[in-house]
Amino acid sequence: MKQRSVGQWPFVCATVMTLCTACSDTLSPGVVVSTGTQFSVDGRAGSAALIMDLQGLLWHLPLDGGDAVALTEPGADIRRPRVSPDGQWVAFQTFEAGAWDIGVMKIDGRDRRRLTTDTHNGDDDNRDPEWSTDGESILFSSDRAGNYDIWSIDLDSPTPVPITNDPADDYAPTAAVDGIVFISERSGTPALYQYRANAGDALVKIA
Repeated sequence: MKQRSVGQWPFVCATVMTLCTACSDTLSPGVVVSTGTQFSVDGRAGSAALIMDLQGLLWHLPLDGGDAVALTEPGADIRRPRVSPDGQWVAFQTFEAGAWDIGVMKIDGRDRRRLTTDTHNGDDDNRDPEWSTDGESILFSSDRAGNYDIWSIDLDSPTPVPITNDPADDYAPTAAVDGIVFISERSGTPALYQYRANAGDALVKIA
């Protein structure tokens, strides 16, 4: 199956020196953080911290200042953190098992586990985790059925469920109040689409 590099997918890129400075003193020797470094960061309203990925590690970044704390260890290659609506969990994508999988852990790094498993001997590509609005499931992109579609997996269920099924690639899902927004190439070029739950799951091209 075809693979997409991490850099080809939408990321939140921050270049704020204050964030970089907060973690520079606790990074391993030899790692230099500066303006322009690409990383993904997420948080929730009312939370006291941000969760950030940098060089494949997740960091807990207090909003009121202080040192960043590493939540994961080198080698796990964990990226794209997404904090749950209740602020208690973090979803992420990880290459720890030799293919991109979707995982979850508590906001302090405890109880980390993978939710997806490879079904094609290392060829599955599961990424772009995003929480559902109720926080009970995680949306993600996967090529496990041949091309990239949008899938959903419950925290307590090992079985992913397909949301889209199209010969063109669908990816980068985001949960909305009235459905799911995602990027699709079904029109020939990447465009923004939405499944609108209040309209019988009607598919609408919105941009």
